[in-house]
Amino acid sequence: MAVTAGTAVADPVGVPPSGRGGRVAAWGYNGSGQTDVPASLDGETVTAIAAGWRHSLALTSDGKVTGWGTNISGSTDVPASLAGKTVTAIAAGDGYGLAVVASTAPAVVEQPHDLTVNPGEDATFTATASGDPASTVQWQRRSGDNAPWVDIPGATTSTYTLAKAAPADNGSQFRAVFTNPAGIATTQTATLTVNTPPVITGQPKDRTVNPGQDATFTATASGKPAPTVQWQRRSGDNAAWTDIPGATTGTYTLSKATAADNGNQFRAVFTNTAGKTATQSATLTVNTAPVITGQPEDRRVNPGGDATFTAAASGKPAPTVQWQRRSGDNAAWTDIPRSTTGTYTLSKATRADNRSQYRAVFTNTAGTATTQTATLTVTRHRPHHHRPHHHR
Repeated sequence: MAVTAGTAVADPVGVPPSGRGGRVAAWGYNGSGQTDVPASLDGETVTAIAAGWRHSLALTSDGKVTGWGTNISGSTDVPASLAGKTVTAIAAGDGYGLAVVASTAPAVVEQPHDLTVNPGEDATFTATASGDPASTVQWQRRSGDNAPWVDIPGATTSTYTLAKAAPADNGSQFRAVFTNPAGIATTQTATLTVNTPPVITGQPKDRTVNPGQDATFTATASGKPAPTVQWQRRSGDNAAWTDIPGATTGTYTLSKATAADNGNQFRAVFTNTAGKTATQSATLTVNTAPVITGQPEDRRVNPGGDATFTAAASGKPAPTVQWQRRSGDNAAWTDIPRSTTGTYTLSKATRADNRSQYRAVFTNTAGTATTQTATLTVTRHRPHHHRPHHHR
Protein backbone atom coordinates (compact mmCIF):
# COMPACT_ATOMS: atom_id res chain seq x y z
CA MET A 1 0.00 0.00 0.00
CA ALA A 2 1.26 3.45 -0.90
CA VAL A 3 1.89 6.24 1.53
CA THR A 4 0.40 9.65 0.65
CA ALA A 5 1.43 12.84 2.29
CA GLY A 6 0.71 16.53 2.61
CA THR A 7 3.38 19.12 2.99
CA ALA A 8 4.31 18.38 6.61
CA VAL A 9 4.05 15.73 9.28
CA ALA A 10 1.65 16.17 12.20
CA ASP A 11 1.79 14.76 15.71
CA PRO A 12 0.26 11.33 15.41
CA VAL A 13 -2.20 11.79 18.25
CA GLY A 14 -4.14 14.75 19.76
CA VAL A 15 -3.18 18.41 19.78
CA PRO A 16 0.56 19.11 19.61
CA PRO A 17 2.25 21.32 22.16
CA SER A 18 1.96 25.04 21.57
CA GLY A 19 3.83 26.19 18.50
CA ARG A 20 4.12 22.71 16.95
CA GLY A 21 2.41 21.35 13.84
CA GLY A 22 3.17 20.18 10.32
CA ARG A 23 1.90 18.22 7.32
CA VAL A 24 -0.29 15.11 7.20
CA ALA A 25 1.06 11.69 6.17
CA ALA A 26 -1.54 8.97 5.43
CA TRP A 27 -1.21 5.27 4.47
CA GLY A 28 -3.15 1.99 4.50
CA TYR A 29 -6.45 1.08 2.92
CA ASN A 30 -7.58 3.83 0.60
CA GLY A 31 -10.85 2.40 -0.70
CA SER A 32 -12.73 5.67 -0.12
CA GLY A 33 -9.80 8.05 -0.57
CA GLN A 34 -9.40 8.41 3.18
CA THR A 35 -5.60 8.43 2.80
CA ASP A 36 -5.61 10.90 -0.12
CA VAL A 37 -4.58 14.06 1.73
CA PRO A 38 -6.38 17.00 0.02
CA ALA A 39 -4.30 19.47 -1.93
CA SER A 40 -6.09 22.23 0.02
CA LEU A 41 -3.85 21.35 2.97
CA ASP A 42 -0.71 22.15 0.99
CA GLY A 43 1.06 24.99 2.74
CA GLU A 44 -1.14 24.70 5.83
CA THR A 45 0.14 23.86 9.28
CA VAL A 46 -1.89 20.95 10.62
CA THR A 47 -2.20 20.79 14.39
CA ALA A 48 -4.52 17.76 14.81
CA ILE A 49 -5.92 14.81 12.82
CA ALA A 50 -8.68 12.26 13.34
CA ALA A 51 -9.79 9.13 11.48
CA GLY A 52 -13.27 7.64 11.27
CA TRP A 53 -14.71 4.79 9.26
CA ARG A 54 -13.37 5.51 5.77
CA HIS A 55 -13.01 9.27 6.35
CA SER A 56 -10.35 11.54 7.78
CA LEU A 57 -10.30 14.99 9.41
CA ALA A 58 -7.50 17.56 9.79
CA LEU A 59 -7.33 20.73 11.92
CA THR A 60 -5.11 23.59 10.76
CA SER A 61 -3.37 26.16 12.92
CA ASP A 62 -5.96 28.82 12.02
CA GLY A 63 -8.72 26.66 13.54
CA LYS A 64 -10.23 25.34 10.28
CA VAL A 65 -11.39 21.72 9.82
CA THR A 66 -10.98 19.80 6.54
CA GLY A 67 -12.65 16.41 5.89
CA TRP A 68 -12.14 13.81 3.10
CA GLY A 69 -12.96 10.21 2.28
CA THR A 70 -16.39 8.55 2.33
CA ASN A 71 -19.07 11.06 3.21
CA ILE A 72 -21.36 8.73 5.13
CA SER A 73 -24.07 10.78 6.84
CA GLY A 74 -22.17 13.95 5.92
CA SER A 75 -19.17 12.95 7.98
CA THR A 76 -16.80 14.96 5.76
CA ASP A 77 -19.15 17.95 5.35
CA VAL A 78 -17.64 20.37 7.85
CA PRO A 79 -20.64 22.34 9.24
CA ALA A 80 -21.02 25.93 8.10
CA SER A 81 -21.60 26.82 11.73
CA LEU A 82 -17.87 26.33 12.32
CA ALA A 83 -16.98 29.08 9.85
CA GLY A 84 -15.24 31.88 11.62
CA LYS A 85 -14.94 29.82 14.79
CA THR A 86 -11.70 28.70 16.40
CA VAL A 87 -11.59 24.87 16.66
CA THR A 88 -9.07 23.55 19.18
CA ALA A 89 -9.54 19.76 18.84
CA ILE A 90 -11.24 17.18 16.57
CA ALA A 91 -12.35 13.55 16.71
CA ALA A 92 -14.04 11.15 14.29
CA GLY A 93 -16.22 8.04 14.55
CA ASP A 94 -18.29 5.77 12.33
CA GLY A 95 -19.95 8.30 10.00
CA TYR A 96 -19.53 11.38 12.18
CA GLY A 97 -17.03 13.98 13.33
CA LEU A 98 -16.53 16.05 16.47
CA ALA A 99 -14.88 19.43 17.10
CA VAL A 100 -14.07 21.44 20.17
CA VAL A 101 -14.87 25.11 19.48
CA ALA A 102 -13.03 27.72 21.53
CA SER A 103 -15.11 30.32 23.27
CA THR A 104 -14.39 34.00 22.47
CA ALA A 105 -14.94 36.76 24.96
CA PRO A 106 -17.55 39.41 24.19
CA ALA A 107 -16.44 42.53 22.30
CA VAL A 108 -18.68 45.58 22.02
CA VAL A 109 -19.76 46.18 18.45
CA GLU A 110 -22.30 48.99 18.92
CA GLN A 111 -22.04 51.51 21.74
CA PRO A 112 -25.04 53.25 23.34
CA HIS A 113 -25.22 56.99 22.68
CA ASP A 114 -26.14 60.00 24.82
CA LEU A 115 -29.80 60.95 24.45
CA THR A 116 -31.80 64.14 24.95
CA VAL A 117 -35.58 63.95 25.37
CA ASN A 118 -38.42 66.12 26.57
CA PRO A 119 -40.33 65.24 29.75
CA GLY A 120 -42.75 62.38 29.08
CA GLU A 121 -40.85 61.05 26.08
CA ASP A 122 -39.21 57.61 25.94
CA ALA A 123 -35.43 57.24 25.96
CA THR A 124 -34.10 54.20 24.08
CA PHE A 125 -30.49 52.95 24.32
CA THR A 126 -29.04 50.24 22.05
CA ALA A 127 -25.84 48.18 22.26
CA THR A 128 -24.53 45.00 20.63
CA ALA A 129 -21.52 42.73 21.13
CA SER A 130 -19.79 39.80 19.47
CA GLY A 131 -18.61 36.65 21.29
CA ASP A 132 -18.94 32.89 21.17
CA PRO A 133 -21.12 31.63 22.59
CA ALA A 134 -23.55 34.52 22.24
CA SER A 135 -23.34 36.85 25.19
CA THR A 136 -26.07 37.64 27.65
CA VAL A 137 -26.67 41.32 28.35
CA GLN A 138 -27.60 43.30 31.46
CA TRP A 139 -28.30 47.03 31.39
CA GLN A 140 -27.18 49.08 34.34
CA ARG A 141 -27.93 52.59 35.57
CA ARG A 142 -26.46 55.13 37.95
CA SER A 143 -27.51 58.62 39.00
CA GLY A 144 -24.19 60.31 38.22
CA ASP A 145 -20.45 59.97 37.80
CA ASN A 146 -19.73 58.98 41.39
CA ALA A 147 -22.80 56.84 42.06
CA PRO A 148 -22.68 53.01 42.02
CA TRP A 149 -23.97 51.08 39.02
CA VAL A 150 -27.08 49.00 39.65
CA ASP A 151 -28.74 46.39 37.43
CA ILE A 152 -32.03 47.41 35.82
CA PRO A 153 -34.52 44.59 36.44
CA GLY A 154 -35.63 42.89 33.22
CA ALA A 155 -33.29 44.94 31.01
CA THR A 156 -31.61 41.95 29.35
CA THR A 157 -31.87 42.61 25.61
CA SER A 158 -29.72 44.70 23.30
CA THR A 159 -32.20 47.59 23.58
CA TYR A 160 -33.31 49.28 26.79
CA THR A 161 -36.12 51.86 26.86
CA LEU A 162 -36.76 54.19 29.77
CA ALA A 163 -40.45 55.02 29.43
CA LYS A 164 -41.72 58.57 29.94
CA ALA A 165 -38.56 60.23 31.13
CA ALA A 166 -39.03 62.73 33.95
CA PRO A 167 -36.91 65.71 35.04
CA ALA A 168 -35.66 63.50 37.90
CA ASP A 169 -34.00 61.28 35.27
CA ASN A 170 -31.84 64.11 33.96
CA GLY A 171 -28.14 63.27 34.16
CA SER A 172 -28.72 59.54 34.71
CA GLN A 173 -26.16 57.25 33.05
CA PHE A 174 -26.69 53.88 31.34
CA ARG A 175 -24.46 51.05 30.12
CA ALA A 176 -24.75 47.43 28.94
CA VAL A 177 -22.66 44.56 30.33
CA PHE A 178 -22.17 41.57 27.95
CA THR A 179 -21.14 38.20 29.44
CA ASN A 180 -20.28 34.71 28.19
CA PRO A 181 -18.07 31.91 29.57
CA ALA A 182 -14.99 33.48 28.03
CA GLY A 183 -15.34 36.91 29.59
CA ILE A 184 -17.18 40.20 30.08
CA ALA A 185 -17.37 43.38 27.99
CA THR A 186 -18.90 46.64 29.17
CA THR A 187 -20.04 49.46 26.88
CA GLN A 188 -19.19 53.08 27.27
CA THR A 189 -21.49 55.22 29.41
CA ALA A 190 -24.47 56.98 27.80
CA THR A 191 -25.93 60.01 29.57
CA LEU A 192 -29.60 60.99 29.48
CA THR A 193 -30.52 64.66 29.29
CA VAL A 194 -34.15 65.49 30.04
CA ASN A 195 -35.10 68.94 28.84
CA THR A 196 -36.91 71.24 31.25
CA PRO A 197 -39.52 73.82 30.24
CA PRO A 198 -38.75 77.49 30.91
CA VAL A 199 -39.08 78.71 34.50
CA ILE A 200 -39.29 82.45 35.08
CA THR A 201 -36.45 83.65 37.32
CA GLY A 202 -36.87 87.39 36.84
CA GLN A 203 -40.21 89.14 36.29
CA PRO A 204 -40.53 92.47 34.43
CA LYS A 205 -41.63 95.36 36.64
CA ASP A 206 -44.06 98.23 36.16
CA ARG A 207 -42.42 101.38 34.82
CA THR A 208 -43.29 105.07 35.14
CA VAL A 209 -41.65 107.59 32.82
CA ASN A 210 -42.17 111.11 31.61
CA PRO A 211 -43.08 111.78 27.98
CA GLY A 212 -40.03 111.38 25.75
CA GLN A 213 -38.19 109.09 28.15
CA ASP A 214 -37.30 105.45 27.42
CA ALA A 215 -39.05 102.61 29.27
CA THR A 216 -36.96 99.46 29.79
CA PHE A 217 -38.35 96.07 30.85
CA THR A 218 -36.19 93.07 31.82
CA ALA A 219 -37.03 89.37 32.32
CA THR A 220 -35.05 86.15 32.79
CA ALA A 221 -35.84 82.42 32.73
CA SER A 222 -34.08 79.10 33.16
CA GLY A 223 -34.70 75.98 31.09
CA LYS A 224 -32.97 73.23 29.12
CA PRO A 225 -32.21 73.85 26.34
CA ALA A 226 -31.80 77.59 26.93
CA PRO A 227 -35.13 79.19 25.98
CA THR A 228 -35.66 81.84 23.36
CA VAL A 229 -37.64 84.97 24.29
CA GLN A 230 -40.28 87.07 22.55
CA TRP A 231 -41.64 90.30 24.09
CA GLN A 232 -45.33 91.04 23.64
CA ARG A 233 -47.50 94.12 24.17
CA ARG A 234 -51.17 94.91 24.63
CA SER A 235 -53.09 98.14 25.12
CA GLY A 236 -54.96 97.04 28.26
CA ASP A 237 -56.31 94.18 30.34
CA ASN A 238 -58.81 92.95 27.76
CA ALA A 239 -56.76 93.51 24.61
CA ALA A 240 -54.94 90.78 22.68
CA TRP A 241 -51.21 90.25 23.12
CA THR A 242 -49.11 90.90 20.01
CA ASP A 243 -45.45 90.17 19.36
CA ILE A 244 -43.10 93.14 19.27
CA PRO A 245 -40.93 92.75 16.13
CA GLY A 246 -37.26 92.24 16.95
CA ALA A 247 -37.82 92.14 20.72
CA THR A 248 -36.06 88.82 21.31
CA THR A 249 -33.59 89.44 24.13
CA GLY A 250 -34.00 89.51 27.90
CA THR A 251 -34.39 93.30 27.83
CA TYR A 252 -36.89 95.35 25.85
CA THR A 253 -36.73 99.15 25.63
CA LEU A 254 -39.62 101.29 24.42
CA SER A 255 -37.96 104.40 23.06
CA LYS A 256 -39.35 107.87 23.80
CA ALA A 257 -42.64 106.97 25.41
CA THR A 258 -45.64 109.13 24.62
CA ALA A 259 -48.96 109.75 26.32
CA ALA A 260 -50.47 107.19 23.90
CA ASP A 261 -48.32 104.48 25.54
CA ASN A 262 -49.81 105.12 28.97
CA GLY A 263 -51.42 101.98 30.42
CA ASN A 264 -49.86 99.62 27.89
CA GLN A 265 -48.76 96.25 29.24
CA PHE A 266 -45.66 94.22 28.40
CA ARG A 267 -44.58 90.62 28.98
CA ALA A 268 -41.89 88.17 27.82
CA VAL A 269 -42.68 84.68 26.50
CA PHE A 270 -39.86 82.13 26.93
CA THR A 271 -39.91 79.00 24.73
CA ASN A 272 -37.86 75.83 24.29
CA THR A 273 -38.54 72.31 23.04
CA ALA A 274 -39.98 71.33 26.42
CA GLY A 275 -42.57 74.09 26.70
CA LYS A 276 -43.50 77.76 26.85
CA THR A 277 -43.85 80.13 29.81
CA ALA A 278 -44.93 83.77 29.96
CA THR A 279 -43.95 86.33 32.58
CA GLN A 280 -46.40 88.42 34.53
CA SER A 281 -47.58 91.66 32.92
CA ALA A 282 -45.73 94.91 33.51
CA THR A 283 -47.67 98.16 33.09
CA LEU A 284 -46.23 101.34 31.66
CA THR A 285 -47.34 104.64 33.16
CA VAL A 286 -46.49 107.75 31.18
CA ASN A 287 -46.73 110.87 33.30
CA THR A 288 -48.66 113.92 32.04
CA ALA A 289 -47.77 117.51 32.78
CA PRO A 290 -50.23 119.56 34.86
CA VAL A 291 -53.22 121.09 33.06
CA ILE A 292 -55.15 123.88 34.77
CA THR A 293 -58.78 122.87 35.30
CA GLY A 294 -59.83 125.66 37.68
CA GLN A 295 -58.61 129.29 37.55
CA PRO A 296 -58.50 131.65 40.56
CA GLU A 297 -60.80 134.69 40.28
CA ASP A 298 -60.43 138.33 41.27
CA ARG A 299 -61.61 139.17 44.77
CA ARG A 300 -63.02 142.34 46.41
CA VAL A 301 -63.13 142.65 50.18
CA ASN A 302 -63.44 145.33 52.80
CA PRO A 303 -60.51 146.08 55.07
CA GLY A 304 -60.33 143.34 57.70
CA GLY A 305 -62.08 140.83 55.53
CA ASP A 306 -60.65 137.52 54.28
CA ALA A 307 -59.85 136.97 50.58
CA THR A 308 -59.96 133.34 49.33
CA PHE A 309 -58.55 132.15 46.00
CA THR A 310 -59.10 128.65 44.56
CA ALA A 311 -57.38 126.79 41.72
CA ALA A 312 -57.26 123.21 40.39
CA ALA A 313 -55.20 121.17 37.91
CA SER A 314 -54.98 117.63 36.52
CA GLY A 315 -51.77 115.71 35.85
CA LYS A 316 -50.00 112.40 36.45
CA PRO A 317 -48.64 112.08 39.02
CA ALA A 318 -50.95 114.43 40.92
CA PRO A 319 -49.20 117.82 40.88
CA THR A 320 -48.17 119.80 43.95
CA VAL A 321 -49.23 123.43 44.22
CA GLN A 322 -47.52 126.60 45.39
CA TRP A 323 -49.35 129.94 45.67
CA GLN A 324 -47.46 133.06 44.74
CA ARG A 325 -48.03 136.82 45.24
CA ARG A 326 -46.80 140.07 43.80
CA SER A 327 -47.61 143.68 44.60
CA GLY A 328 -48.46 144.70 41.04
CA ASP A 329 -48.03 144.07 37.36
CA ASN A 330 -44.31 144.76 37.24
CA ALA A 331 -43.30 143.28 40.57
CA ALA A 332 -41.62 139.91 41.04
CA TRP A 333 -43.64 136.86 42.03
CA THR A 334 -42.74 135.36 45.43
CA ASP A 335 -43.86 132.12 47.04
CA ILE A 336 -46.33 132.44 49.88
CA PRO A 337 -45.02 130.27 52.73
CA ARG A 338 -47.09 127.17 53.53
CA SER A 339 -49.60 127.95 50.76
CA THR A 340 -49.57 124.51 49.13
CA THR A 341 -53.20 123.48 48.77
CA GLY A 342 -55.77 124.22 46.11
CA THR A 343 -57.14 127.09 48.20
CA TYR A 344 -55.29 130.12 49.58
CA THR A 345 -56.90 132.54 52.02
CA LEU A 346 -55.49 135.98 52.87
CA SER A 347 -56.74 136.78 56.37
CA LYS A 348 -57.83 140.27 57.37
CA ALA A 349 -56.91 142.16 54.27
CA THR A 350 -55.66 145.69 54.69
CA ARG A 351 -55.44 148.72 52.43
CA ALA A 352 -51.81 147.72 51.79
CA ASP A 353 -53.09 144.55 50.09
CA ASN A 354 -55.09 146.51 47.54
CA ARG A 355 -54.22 145.63 43.95
CA SER A 356 -51.96 142.71 45.01
CA GLN A 357 -52.03 139.74 42.62
CA TYR A 358 -52.15 135.97 43.21
CA ARG A 359 -51.57 132.81 41.20
CA ALA A 360 -51.04 129.05 41.74
CA VAL A 361 -48.14 127.09 40.24
CA PHE A 362 -48.83 123.32 39.76
CA THR A 363 -45.81 121.00 39.36
CA ASN A 364 -45.13 117.29 38.81
CA THR A 365 -42.29 115.27 37.29
CA ALA A 366 -43.65 115.86 33.79
CA GLY A 367 -43.82 119.64 33.96
CA THR A 368 -45.31 122.84 35.39
CA ALA A 369 -48.52 124.81 34.80
CA THR A 370 -49.35 128.26 36.14
CA THR A 371 -52.82 129.71 36.58
CA GLN A 372 -53.92 133.08 35.38
CA THR A 373 -53.49 136.05 37.73
CA ALA A 374 -56.21 137.01 40.21
CA THR A 375 -56.27 140.56 41.62
CA LEU A 376 -57.38 141.56 45.09
CA THR A 377 -59.26 144.85 45.60
CA VAL A 378 -59.60 146.18 49.13
CA THR A 379 -62.42 148.77 49.17
CA ARG A 380 -62.38 152.10 51.06
CA HIS A 381 -64.61 152.71 54.08
CA ARG A 382 -67.01 155.50 53.28
CA PRO A 383 -67.46 157.93 56.24
CA HIS A 384 -70.92 157.82 57.82
CA HIS A 385 -72.51 161.31 57.84
CA HIS A 386 -75.16 162.05 60.50
CA ARG A 387 -77.86 164.41 59.42
CA PRO A 388 -78.39 167.24 61.98
CA HIS A 389 -81.57 167.27 63.96
CA HIS A 390 -83.65 170.42 63.67
CA HIS A 391 -85.41 171.51 66.77
CA ARG A 392 -88.60 173.27 66.46
